[in-house]
Amino acid sequence: MIALDTNVLTRVFVNDVENTTQCQLARELVKKAKYVFISQNVQVELIWLLKQGYNFEKASIIKTLEHLLNSEYFLLENQEIFQTTLDLYRN
Repeated sequence: MIALDTNVLTRVFVNDVENTTQCQLARELVKKAKYVFISQNVQVELIWLLKQGYNFEKASIIKTLEHLLNSEYFLLENQEIFQTTLDLYRN
């Protein structure tokens, strides 16, 4: 199992035209890894970066978080808290 930092995880979900190679490499890394651990700090930083850095709308952030939660690749630290927080954020 590997763990990702916020920069690499962001590249998985963002189509950054200035960093297409990095995005492709991040996605390939996740596909090759059996499991990818995402710490709570990285979860929070990802949300902040998607909203503030990439101007994602709430619906797109929710879709990204749902993908993290439901993907077979990602193991989330404190998954129950993540689920509860996601439910609260939706409402």
